[in-house]
Amino acid sequence: MLADEIRQEFNEENRAKRIEYMLGGAMLSAVEREYDEAGNVTYEKYYGPDGQPTVTEKGYGAIRREYSEQKKVIFEAWYTTEDQPMLMNGDTYYARLREYDEAGNITCERYYDENGDPAPCAKGYAVVIREYDSSNRVVCEKFFGTDEAPVALEDGAACYRYEYGGENEKPVVRRYDTDDREIEEEAAG
Repeated sequence: MLADEIRQEFNEENRAKRIEYMLGGAMLSAVEREYDEAGNVTYEKYYGPDGQPTVTEKGYGAIRREYSEQKKVIFEAWYTTEDQPMLMNGDTYYARLREYDEAGNITCERYYDENGDPAPCAKGYAVVIREYDSSNRVVCEKFFGTDEAPVALEDGAACYRYEYGGENEKPVVRRYDTDDREIEEEAAG
């Protein structure tokens, strides 16, 4: 169902602080927003047709973000309709911190629990470090636990290295264990 009217309330900086989506004069949903000095949306909370806080189709009631000077999201945390920290998408972390290189590639992601302590995501790592080539393609991904030591994923790899051939070719993926030794592929038989 699509809205036939959008109503907005603005803050002192003329940014929409509340947006209501209407159909036939009745509210379908609403979102309230807060902003940082640069105009980035730092907080959003969602409301249902009854005007009460509700969860989005992604399962959270509110989201908080922080941004870099380049307007990249460097921190995200998800909350219930009561503004309590919540697990995102059935995962095991409450918040994610990102670092970027000059090209805008995500070079590091860290996951945290509701107390701000390192926490593993559902795949078992708390930190992933990525390196890129001059074409902005991932050439290496390394996975670490809450203690910052290498951690093996389900397939036994703690590191993936990608080797690229031609422009549209799929990369060759090499897997490495926690001691940075290549994991040999088993022959099918």
